[in-house]
Amino acid sequence: MKEMIVGAFLSTLFGVVLERLASSNLIDYFRRVKLDTLVDNLESTLNSINQVLDDAEKKQYENPDVKTWLGDVKHAMYEADQLLDEIATDAPLKKMRIESQPSTSSIFNFIPTFINPFKSRLTELIENLDYLAEQKDKLQLKKRVCVYNEDGVNSELSERLPTTYLVDASQIYGRDADKDEMIKFLLSKNANDNQVPVVSIVGLGGMVGEQNGSDLKELEKLNHLHGTIYIKGLGKVIDPADAATANLKDKKYLQEIQMIFDGGREEMDGSLVERNVFVLKALQPNSNLKRLTIENYNGNMFPNWLRDFHLSNLISLKLQNCGLCSHLPPLGQLPFLKELSISGCKGIKIIGQEFYGNNSTNVPFKSLEVLELKSMINWEEWFCLEGFPLLKNLNIRYCPKLKRALPQHLPSLLSLEIYDCEELEASTPEGGLPSNLRDLKIVNCPKLIASREELGLFQLNSLEWFKVGDKFENVESFPEENLLPPTLKFLYLYDCSKLGIINYKGLPNSLQSLSSKRCPLLKEQFQKEEGESWHRISHIRYVEFG
Repeated sequence: MKEMIVGAFLSTLFGVVLERLASSNLIDYFRRVKLDTLVDNLESTLNSINQVLDDAEKKQYENPDVKTWLGDVKHAMYEADQLLDEIATDAPLKKMRIESQPSTSSIFNFIPTFINPFKSRLTELIENLDYLAEQKDKLQLKKRVCVYNEDGVNSELSERLPTTYLVDASQIYGRDADKDEMIKFLLSKNANDNQVPVVSIVGLGGMVGEQNGSDLKELEKLNHLHGTIYIKGLGKVIDPADAATANLKDKKYLQEIQMIFDGGREEMDGSLVERNVFVLKALQPNSNLKRLTIENYNGNMFPNWLRDFHLSNLISLKLQNCGLCSHLPPLGQLPFLKELSISGCKGIKIIGQEFYGNNSTNVPFKSLEVLELKSMINWEEWFCLEGFPLLKNLNIRYCPKLKRALPQHLPSLLSLEIYDCEELEASTPEGGLPSNLRDLKIVNCPKLIASREELGLFQLNSLEWFKVGDKFENVESFPEENLLPPTLKFLYLYDCSKLGIINYKGLPNSLQSLSSKRCPLLKEQFQKEEGESWHRISHIRYVEFG
C-alpha cells in the first residue's frame, strides 16, 4: 500500500510540473525572455525520467541504488515545482514592467536584471536532471510506452514498433500551411496507425481575413474525426445555427474538444450574452467525449448538456474565464471525472449543494483526483458536503474573499496548495488535515499562517514537503517546537521579509533540504560556513538562502 501511495505521489508531482510547463502564461513568458529553448530541454528530460518511474518504483526495494535515485528525483522535482511556482508568481509583474518601458532598447537593457536568476537556476536544474536521466540508463530502468486504441484503452509496450503511413491530403481540412504541418505529423513516429481526418478551425462565423478562414459548418459531415479539435473565436459566430450545423453530438470518436470564446469584456450587450448562451448550447458534444475545455465564455449560464450528466464519460473538464456565470453546473455526478479546473469565474460567490449534484444519493466526485480553483476573485464561501473519496491534489489560488474552505473528509489527499487567500480562516477538517498528506504549501494566507499551530502538522506522519510564504509580515520566528512532523524532508520559506529567526530546535532530524527566497534577514545570518548561525543547520544536506 505504501509503495502505491509513493508512486502515485511522485507521478502526481510530475504531472503538476509538466502541466505548468505547458500553461499558456508560462509559455508566453519563456518565449518573451528567450528561455524557451531551456524549457524545451527541461520538458524533454522530465519526460524521459517519467517514462521509467513505474519500473523504478518496483525495483527500489531490491536495489538500494534505485531507491537513492528515486529520492534524488523527488528532490529535483520539488526544486522544479518550487522554481516554476516563483516564475508563475513573478511573470505577470515582469510582463507589466516590460510593457511599461518606453522603447525597445530600454526593454533589452532591463531584461537581464530579472532573467539571470531564473536562467541560472533553470540551467542548474536541467544539469541535475540530465545527470539523473543518465543514471537511469546505468540502472537499466525500462521505459513505459503507452498507446491507445480507438476505444481509449491503453496498453504498455516495452518497445514501439515502426509504422509507416499513407496520408490522403484530401481528408485534411484547413489552411495550406496547416495541412503541411498535419501531414508532417501523420508521417511522424508520434502518430498512430489510424487514418484520421484532421481539421484546423480558425476564424469562425464566416470571418475571412488575409488567409482562408474555416467555418463551423465545415464540420457537419466529418463524423469520423478522432483525437482533439480546437475551436477558437466562438464569440464571433453570428448565427447560433452555424454552431448547431457543426453537429458535434454525432462525432463519437472525438476524445477532446477545446472551445474558446472571446472573453475579456467586463460588460456586454444583453443580446451578445444571449447569443453566446445559444452558441454553446448548440455545440453539444457526443457523450463519448473524454476532455473538454470552455474558455473565455461570455454567456451567463452553462448549457443543459453540462448540467444533465450528458457527458457521462468525461474525465477532464476546464472552465476558464467564464466570468458572467454565477452558478456552477452539478459536476459532482459525472462518474468518471478525474481532473477539474475552474479559474477566472468572477461571477461565482458561493459554491454550494448544486455543485455536488443537489439531492442525488450518489457519492459526489467519486472519481475526482485533481481539483483546481483559481482566480475566483468574488468567491466567498464553500459549503462542503461529503465526497471526493479519491482526491489526491487540491489547489486553491488567488481567491482573496474566500473565508472557509476544505471538505471535511479527504482520505486520499496527497498534495494541498493554498495561495493568496487573505481571508481564509483555519477551518481545517475535523481531526486535522488528512494523514496521507505529503505536500503542503501555504503562501500569502495571513489568517491561516497566523494559526499554523492549530493545523495539527505534527500529526501528519506522511508529510515530506512544506512551503510557507508570508508577504504580510506575520512570521518573525519559525518553526515553533513540535510544529513540524518528524517525517518532513523539505522546508521552503518564501517571501517572509520579517523572518529573522530560524528556531533550529523546531527543525526535525529528518530534514534534508532547507531553502528560502526573499527572506533578507536570513541570508546573511545563514551564509554558508561564514554566517553566525550556519553551524546550526550545516548538517542538512541541501541548504540555500537566496
